[in-house]
Amino acid sequence: MKTLFRFCWITLCVWVLSACSSAANTPTSLPPAATASGLTPIRTAQPTSSIAITAAPVAGVEPTPIGGCAPTHDDGVSPSYIPNAPARNIVGHGHVLTGVVWSSPDCRPIAGATLELWPEEAGKGHPDPERATLTTDQQGHYSYECNPPEHIHMRISAPGYRTIGVNSYHPDGKATGTFDIVLEPTASQPQTTPIAIQPPAQVAFSGSVIFQNTAAGSVEAIDSSGVHHVLADPTVAERVLPWAASPDGKQLAVVVLSGVSEWLMFERAALWVVDVDEHNPRKLLDLISPATDQNRVTLTDRSLAIGNTGFQHVLWNAVDNSIIVTSAHEGNVDLYAIQADGSGIQRLTDTPDYEYGAALAPDGYSLAYASANTFGTGAGFGKPAAWRMQLSDRQPINISAEGDFMAAILGWSDTTHVVVATQQAGKTHYIVSDSQSIMHIAAATNSMASMRHGQLFYTEHADAQHSIVYHWNGTDSKPVPINVQADELNPAPDGQAFVACSGAQRQYWHAGALMEIAAGSCNELSWSPRGDLALNSPSDAGVIVGPSGGLHEAGIHPKARFAGWDDTLLYYFAPTGPNQWQLYRCDTTTTNQAIAIGQPITGIPQDPMFVKIR
Repeated sequence: MKTLFRFCWITLCVWVLSACSSAANTPTSLPPAATASGLTPIRTAQPTSSIAITAAPVAGVEPTPIGGCAPTHDDGVSPSYIPNAPARNIVGHGHVLTGVVWSSPDCRPIAGATLELWPEEAGKGHPDPERATLTTDQQGHYSYECNPPEHIHMRISAPGYRTIGVNSYHPDGKATGTFDIVLEPTASQPQTTPIAIQPPAQVAFSGSVIFQNTAAGSVEAIDSSGVHHVLADPTVAERVLPWAASPDGKQLAVVVLSGVSEWLMFERAALWVVDVDEHNPRKLLDLISPATDQNRVTLTDRSLAIGNTGFQHVLWNAVDNSIIVTSAHEGNVDLYAIQADGSGIQRLTDTPDYEYGAALAPDGYSLAYASANTFGTGAGFGKPAAWRMQLSDRQPINISAEGDFMAAILGWSDTTHVVVATQQAGKTHYIVSDSQSIMHIAAATNSMASMRHGQLFYTEHADAQHSIVYHWNGTDSKPVPINVQADELNPAPDGQAFVACSGAQRQYWHAGALMEIAAGSCNELSWSPRGDLALNSPSDAGVIVGPSGGLHEAGIHPKARFAGWDDTLLYYFAPTGPNQWQLYRCDTTTTNQAIAIGQPITGIPQDPMFVKIR
């Protein structure tokens, strides 16, 4: 999985709430045997504003969106969101935001799109008098005037399009700003199919592509022989559940949520295990006891810690075949380890704080995690800290040397050293800790980081327009700069190459050499374990980049959603008709060979991942 990390609350929402593109993200149950156990799907409507206002037209419309027609990245709606804001587009004076809402397939403006906006002001949080709901005019325009903000949160919706949250608009003290938004249809229009598509193929079962079906709100799988399985029953559309595959790839542990009462809140949660062929579903643990505290903030924090993929990192430990999960079944939100057969459970933490973002050491004997006493809003988390423990003695050791905003575990550089990011006074601090010491290795501004193969890559804003890439190899005392500018990074699994992204521009770096590659984002690509890189682009043919930088066309669909690799075989989904997606397998040792696997599915596959049977 991608481990990109941007360290501030606004962009934290990319990490935390990517699963929450609708009002709540909670598929309800596993296969039929699970439903029979008493978990009944409950469908909850998305929050919508009861009134809307049409923005005044803005002159000088560009013929296409600023930055192109790729869908705007869904940051997830901030927990500070409150539905049904009043219909208005002037709530203060000092900053005017304008823009256009576009459709991704045809680059046409969307009339009647609904924007819910709420700014954050320095020292004031999110003033309710400045929350507003407005709609775009016939040319897709919107306009919003408020007091000078630090940033503006947005929730954008339109009939027939995916609802998204955007938390990355920062005016930087300017009196005016422009922010175009590109929405993706919920029912994709017919697209050109990949080159040289072959009929569906039946092959030996070597693994499964597991994905969230956003149309149904379910967790599903298509195995490499083409058989389609439903691993968590359909519930509310666009729900995303935390899950983890077993080390042998034959089972799935999934957190099942139900009984949604309010936005981001739910009444019940349970840890289930099911075979990837849909057999043998079984509930291991109820994760929530009846709520005694009805405080909205407390209930929201509990729901985030247990049911949101940004906080709940389900871990399957190969050492003892246990599953580590965040649970509140004993009252407080703590970490537990439970045997995959349900035979035993151990409480790993026992505090009134929320433990989240756990990561296992490569040998499976140590655990690192972060904690907070509240997840807060734009002001940051309460009492942020990072910890590590030996699972044999379960004694926590504090490893957060400094931080006033939040803490996060980036990963392990080896079996004893863990890398932590904290924020203090507006800077991201990178810390390395073993069981005896804490070493501060760097501090950066507006930084984004990723760990690969025990190595750390991050960006540092050299000035308002430029970000420089830094690399820490896991052993040196300090990172070293690389002469590459980027706002976002996606390193290879072995840490020997990376893709650097600035806007829609992408560059491939390997062994000190830099190469321009097809335009797109750092999310529209997939690395193989050996370092091959698959790329797609809305305007260019898909290509495979070899470990040495060699290119060849691979017939990859421009809207491919990559699932991953099985050695040299690349798996991805591509649209084949209205709201229809097909899984393909591409043999990357040849050119223009994409073979359909199984039958098309209805609905957009989200976060697909190939899991190999071992």
